[in-house]
Amino acid sequence: MPIAKRDFFNLLKVSIESINPSQLIRNSVHKQNSSLKIEKKFLFKNQNLIDDLSLNKNVYIAAFGKAAYGMALEMEKIIGHDLCRAIAILPFNHPVNHIQSKIEFFFAGKFNLPDLDSILATKKIYHMASSLAESDIFIALVSGGGSALLALPQNYTQNETHNLDIKLETIKMLVKCGANINELNTVRSSLSQVKSGKLSLLAHPATTIALVISDVIDDPLEIISSGPCCAHSVYYPNEQAQKAVEILEKFEILDRVPLEIRNFLEEKIKISEHVDEKVENFLKNQRVCNFLIGNNTLATMALMNELEKECYSNDFRVLLSNSLSGEARNIGSILAAFTYLLIQIRKVKLMDYLSLIVIKL
Repeated sequence: MPIAKRDFFNLLKVSIESINPSQLIRNSVHKQNSSLKIEKKFLFKNQNLIDDLSLNKNVYIAAFGKAAYGMALEMEKIIGHDLCRAIAILPFNHPVNHIQSKIEFFFAGKFNLPDLDSILATKKIYHMASSLAESDIFIALVSGGGSALLALPQNYTQNETHNLDIKLETIKMLVKCGANINELNTVRSSLSQVKSGKLSLLAHPATTIALVISDVIDDPLEIISSGPCCAHSVYYPNEQAQKAVEILEKFEILDRVPLEIRNFLEEKIKISEHVDEKVENFLKNQRVCNFLIGNNTLATMALMNELEKECYSNDFRVLLSNSLSGEARNIGSILAAFTYLLIQIRKVKLMDYLSLIVIKL
């Protein structure tokens, strides 16, 4: 095998291993005596560390996303006998080993879209989270793809399948109109019972700890899996509905969205004179802490560190960006052209250098 090809595959292996879900959990979470410890350096910005996590058979876990399997199994090992219940929602085709575990595994999200299986599994998490007491610890293991797996539309009608269909129809209309990710999330959240902080609201008054592996550029908490434990995204129902209506009006599609969606939002806005006591209590006394334990920066830094080793003959190393986005084929062409240009520049500099040596001789 050519040296360059060997180096490429080794670097690829190193970067992938650096973001192994099980290893990321081991790197960030530790059990000391009868307490759970998570290093402060993993905290998302503008969050206060909750460090009084005493374990006493009071831990409940909800895992969802492409990394849910490895994250859940590793957390189960760490928590041990203090784990009361754990539910993990995995992509529908995710392989699972036959091992002894307390974790209840569910499979959903065919074609990377929410489906009826997503709803049925999310209901399990919904009921578990809603039953927690103040002394309990709720751990959410969040990773990319979680939006399609953790899905529970509001009850616009009594038909769950229809509720999902009309919600997806509304979101697709917004996408076609060019709505940005924040606008999509605002409307999606108003139509969901678990997104944009509502999962942590359900678990209140328990302490909520979210361990997040990001698949989104620049790691915005409210965007990763639609921010189910992003406490600052929680609004009073009427305020959230009003924001959603304003966005639908901006794109001139309020009259075109399904009637059930329109009626639901209008009803929520009308209850403005009534205070939602649970939301009010949550906003005043919430105990929610989100930790970023993995992202693409970890992978690129692992690759850069590996390049420092003597076994690599190439002495030119540069990290272009951790925030690159666009159509893959277009970006690939740009990077190939950029690489070719660098090689030519280095050849020119080498020739200049050799010319100087000849002149001096």
